[in-house]
Amino acid sequence: MIEILNLLSAISAIASTVYLFIVANKCAKGLHTSAVLLATGVLVSVALHSLAEFLEAYGFLSENILFNVMPILVLIGSIILLIGTYYFFRVIKGVNN
Repeated sequence: MIEILNLLSAISAIASTVYLFIVANKCAKGLHTSAVLLATGVLVSVALHSLAEFLEAYGFLSENILFNVMPILVLIGSIILLIGTYYFFRVIKGVNN
């Protein structure tokens, strides 16, 4: 059961990442940068994490590697998400002024 949930999680995270990249290509310059950063943050912190959990559940990735790599991916992805959110805030703030 957990394997199916991990697979669904990975698929939905990757789909949302792809959609964010598609949206980024249709945005103006300021929003484009923000959307790319947000998509990259989701890819690194959520999609890769879900994929690694799926691989670990089927024995393709050792638990030791998972425990050592995941905090790093989540940290990097979260920082990229924070930067993307900051860029988004700057664009919105500029529009409102």
